[in-house]
Amino acid sequence: MSRLDDLIRAMPPGSVKHLPVGELVDVVPTPRGVKRERYVDGSTIPIVDQGEGLVAGFTDEESLRIPAAEHIVFGDHTRAIKWVPFEFAVGADGTKVLKSKPEVLPRYLYHSLRNLSVPSRGYSRHWAALRALAVPVPPLEVQREVVRILDTFTSLEAELEAELEARRRQRQTYLDALIHASVEQRQPLGELGKLVRGRRFTKNDFAESGIPVIHYGEIYTHYGTAATETRSFVRDEIANTLRFAQPGDLIIATTGENLRDVAKAVAWLGDIDVAIHDDSYAFKHSLNPKYASYVFQSTDFASQKGRLVTAGKLTRISGSSLAKIQVPIVSLSEQQRIVAILDQFDALVNDLSIGIPAELAARRKQYEYYRDKLLTFEEAS
Repeated sequence: MSRLDDLIRAMPPGSVKHLPVGELVDVVPTPRGVKRERYVDGSTIPIVDQGEGLVAGFTDEESLRIPAAEHIVFGDHTRAIKWVPFEFAVGADGTKVLKSKPEVLPRYLYHSLRNLSVPSRGYSRHWAALRALAVPVPPLEVQREVVRILDTFTSLEAELEAELEARRRQRQTYLDALIHASVEQRQPLGELGKLVRGRRFTKNDFAESGIPVIHYGEIYTHYGTAATETRSFVRDEIANTLRFAQPGDLIIATTGENLRDVAKAVAWLGDIDVAIHDDSYAFKHSLNPKYASYVFQSTDFASQKGRLVTAGKLTRISGSSLAKIQVPIVSLSEQQRIVAILDQFDALVNDLSIGIPAELAARRKQYEYYRDKLLTFEEAS
């Protein structure tokens, strides 16, 4: 970083202005967003929305195409910040497309925005908060050197992410092969057990401690194949209004923003009963709980649920539709064997303490450390 150090030393102390984001960008007027039901597999125009991933899907609607440029996409609801240098269409609702003004390099601004802490306003719009936050604007030559250094870290991250994604695809291939290789029979969920719908609780019911609960949204944002502890609790006073899943039950989310999230399941392996939301079901069964959870992750299961969901502002699946989904049934000993193998793959792609996930987490921390260090400038008086 000697070149950057030399450039910074050449700057007069306190000469860097800190300007609000709103003064450094233009909000790009965009065509209407693509509704979820208009996503078309095999199309050529990528869709960028405010979800976690970069590309959410594809569309063939030419009138919605935004020409390629160095754009930054901000999720008004999610606070996601994405670098989008290719042509694309925006997903429906809450996606802001930003273009930097001449005094700030687009890539420098992208790194700067990622270094900001945008205060949470729940599901409320966050653009008003972001545009008021200030970022340092050093000379363009300094910006270029900061970008060069930080992009070195992000390229290393990208290599690890690509390798991890390859491992995830390999895991999916093994999961599908193991679950469907020795199928003795298939039965609908409704014949294998009982689906029990949870009961509603609201954000006002959450507490630091109390009754352990699993909210439907946490199933696809926080939990994996199985869980022994909850991350959330509600007030003890509402116990009589709740419905509970028992140890060994599968807890299934029935509402989500996309098809992938709907019918995501987690096996509850804790020692006590846990309350569940009314946008989820407890599946009471005699299968190995983790085997059942892995079945819900299979490609065949995804194909079946895709024919049964209803799409609108949110994607949903009903209990009666869930009950129709056919799942492969093998002996308990075979279920246990499959679980043991898939648990090893899970560790390779999800365990932050070992392998690629651990290395990727370390790289991200390193990037965040240097990003904070390199984007700290004494403000002009």
